[in-house]
Amino acid sequence: MAPLLRPGALAAALLALAVVGVAQGQQVGLLRVPNRSPPTKANMDRVVLPVDNAGGFAGLWNILSENAGVSAMHLAVMRHGKAVMFDTTTTGPSLMQLPAGNCRVDPRSDPPGGMDCSAHAVEFDYNTGAVRPLKILTDTWCSSGAFDVDGMLVQTGGYFEGVKVVRRLNPQGNADWVEFPNTLAEGRCSITDMIKKEFTTGSCMHELADDVENNLYPFVHLLPEGTVFLFANDRSIVFDPQNGQVLRELPKLNGGARNYPASGMSALLPLDLRRGERLSAEVIVCGGAPKEAFKLGEANKFPHALRDCGRINPSKPGARWAIDFMPVGRVMGDMLILPTGDLLLLNGAAQGCSGWVFAREPVTAFKPEGNKYKITAQTPSKPTLAPPGYYLVFVLVKGVPSKAAWVKIHP
Repeated sequence: MAPLLRPGALAAALLALAVVGVAQGQQVGLLRVPNRSPPTKANMDRVVLPVDNAGGFAGLWNILSENAGVSAMHLAVMRHGKAVMFDTTTTGPSLMQLPAGNCRVDPRSDPPGGMDCSAHAVEFDYNTGAVRPLKILTDTWCSSGAFDVDGMLVQTGGYFEGVKVVRRLNPQGNADWVEFPNTLAEGRCSITDMIKKEFTTGSCMHELADDVENNLYPFVHLLPEGTVFLFANDRSIVFDPQNGQVLRELPKLNGGARNYPASGMSALLPLDLRRGERLSAEVIVCGGAPKEAFKLGEANKFPHALRDCGRINPSKPGARWAIDFMPVGRVMGDMLILPTGDLLLLNGAAQGCSGWVFAREPVTAFKPEGNKYKITAQTPSKPTLAPPGYYLVFVLVKGVPSKAAWVKIHP
């Protein structure tokens, strides 16, 4: 049987999905603009989670702040011991005000010229709980960013007036955001199509282009030999960034989709430097949702999330996925490597998918140990603690108890 993809087409399509695409002001599907509304107060509920102490994994969730000010759509731990959290400017006021006389002009106010005095970014001291409002001028919804060599946080793109903007934040002193408008040649928004024009014809998109995406926010891991593992939807490749070559196309991970809105989890497993031999890197991909989950959500139907975890050595010729299963299905979860070398899986939902409150049944947090899983904490069913959300954020901070924050952007 002839292959559905011409040689290299899958690789070209995946690479196209890895870049940030052009933002279009559409009002349908994944690009709908949420209605402006009062901010959520879910982060202000004080709840202690019950913990399973039987296996010696006792823990406790601590509330560091009753009002961090903004929903943490983006959260970055800076080098000066504080975290920066920022959110879209699209959905209305936040719970934190800018200093008097320092409001921003709202470019979408009706009538024009209206002022927005809400802070949509804050600096958060995770040791004391102190919060300092930051002034961000343009919409960072679904933008992307990274730290430069000097420790500056560089943020690119966003939505509406933010699509061509580059922003920079210095971690020192009382610095605030500096924005450079019209810096990007094309508008950038990570929630859009992300498929370049030259890849939309022929058969190359037959395998990858779902009508509800499932390709957004691909998993990208740097491998020990300097190559890059790239996974989108249910397909993956190994790419050589130095020579611009695709080294191999890996087998399909069957069962459903793994990327937004069918958001799964992925990690590069800890590397053992004690073996004194060439490092062997393995990647794990867990959870996700059926490919049609977003469409079903629009019809008020919420399929079960995926339970499987796929594990592969992408540098090994002829590698195949090894499959294991979690106790429950999980979509929109978080996966982090702990200092012990264990993987922590938490948050997420057992039904539905990410985006537009299509997630249902918040699930337990558990820790994999070998091929077994141990329940460590049960999230209460109280919707005020963990409402079906749009984004869910978890960070690991040195010297501070592990913590998570549910974020509900679209009411």
